[in-house]
Amino acid sequence: MKILSFLKNKNILFIISFILVCFIYNYYSIFQLGPRSIHQWRQTDCLSISSNYYQNGMKFFSPEIYNLISDNKTSGKTAGEFPILYYFIAILWKIFGVHVWIYRFVGLLFVFLGLYSLFRITDYFVKNTFWSIGLSMLLFTSPVFANYGISFITNVSAICIVLAGWWVFLRFYITKKNSFLYFSMLLFLIAGLIKISTLISFIFLFIIFIGERISFFNKKKKCIFNGLKNIIPFILVIIINFAWYYYAERYNKIHGGKYTFNNLWPIWELDKSKIYQYILQIRKNTIYELFNPLVLYSFVFMLLAIILTPKKHPKFFLHGIYILLSGGALYTLLWFQAFDVHDYYYTDLLIVIMFIPLTFFIFIKNYFESFLNSSTVKIIFSLFLLFNIVYCHDMLELRYFPKEKKKYLIIGSQDIPDYFKWFNWNYSQHSEALENIKTYLKSVGIKQEDKIISIPDESINISLYLINQKGFTDFGYGDLKGEARINAFKNAGAKYLIISDTSLLREEYLKPFLEKKIGEYKNVQIFDLQTLNRK
Repeated sequence: MKILSFLKNKNILFIISFILVCFIYNYYSIFQLGPRSIHQWRQTDCLSISSNYYQNGMKFFSPEIYNLISDNKTSGKTAGEFPILYYFIAILWKIFGVHVWIYRFVGLLFVFLGLYSLFRITDYFVKNTFWSIGLSMLLFTSPVFANYGISFITNVSAICIVLAGWWVFLRFYITKKNSFLYFSMLLFLIAGLIKISTLISFIFLFIIFIGERISFFNKKKKCIFNGLKNIIPFILVIIINFAWYYYAERYNKIHGGKYTFNNLWPIWELDKSKIYQYILQIRKNTIYELFNPLVLYSFVFMLLAIILTPKKHPKFFLHGIYILLSGGALYTLLWFQAFDVHDYYYTDLLIVIMFIPLTFFIFIKNYFESFLNSSTVKIIFSLFLLFNIVYCHDMLELRYFPKEKKKYLIIGSQDIPDYFKWFNWNYSQHSEALENIKTYLKSVGIKQEDKIISIPDESINISLYLINQKGFTDFGYGDLKGEARINAFKNAGAKYLIISDTSLLREEYLKPFLEKKIGEYKNVQIFDLQTLNRK
């Protein structure tokens, strides 16, 4: 009886559901892996900052990377988003040692926090454990959420902090205690500092606050906020976000390097033919990373039902649909050029998307509660959810452990399996040796402080992070080509040339630098530049 009582606890049921899905997704095996698959570039940028904190003094306001893009090729000092997560990882590494699984596990904790927050929010309004768990697990079937939640890119962590912010804001909504308002705004602040685009939820609440002050949204009803004094946490969020990004921009100007550009990629920079190409690429590939199309169609149906029955919904949620959708649409237009390849940009839309089923389920609970209690409906939804869990499992498998002979018919597009399989093949051919070369480099006399040139590598940090050496790649310095480029890096202190693609050895411009080979590890060739004459 005690076991049955234990299993009836809704929090325990949520935790069991979460663990089961993590098991299905094979997270344990993924935890053992370093940065790989698509967007290895961005993953190693994030890891690079944590690693440099760990190795170079834990100076919070002096973030740096491996690539010496700053201070006239002498440092990697550069800043982008607020580095609190990178710094926290470095602290954990100081305590437990440097392990990538720690980074992934911290991400998983944020995933749990976000899903649990959504579960509690839904449970408050819908008052049905089955559907509250089901809705939160449905978010967990988003491949971008499930993948980047345990990746090294911070987008999903920021979204999960926003979900926690909404949960705490709900506590303010219920109790009217200002402490909950301040705590929720602190969470929105942290999320915005990590990813500025996650402030869509904050902007929505600020609009509601302003609307109440001018009696636009609540002419007769009780207001959500406790008067004008509640403007203080809103102002603090704005000021502190502005202060950090101002500091980051100034820091980058002082040192002369940027690893992330914090720029817009708006749709209006493209002509009609380019826009069509982007839309085609989105339809063929990246939209499948957001959700299974069947889930998206379901959300569209829910949205239409909400729009067609405006008087049936609480005004707060109806305004939320309109404001968040407008914010999401503006975000899409401003960063449209990222959506054809950079699937992690979709994560910022998840809050907008999940507001739709939450509003819809409140509507169903209020007017068709018997529908929610139907055993037949629950079974159909359970099968639908299971189908999408399998879908997400396959998408994760393709990223990390693709099976050559498996058809992956559930994906719906053969372009996607081929795309991910190529990335895994490319990793095995070029990057895998770099990830395991550190001990060998020491054996041939390369010290931790020695600067290197690592090619071919168009990214900022991929090979440098994997090797754990500061230096230069093919990134940046576009005015320098060929032999002049290598000489410039050599004159900036690079002592060794590391080549991870043997086809480059035939390049004429490299031949003057290949006189003294000191090592070879799998596909990687290592050359000493110190004895060559400077040019």
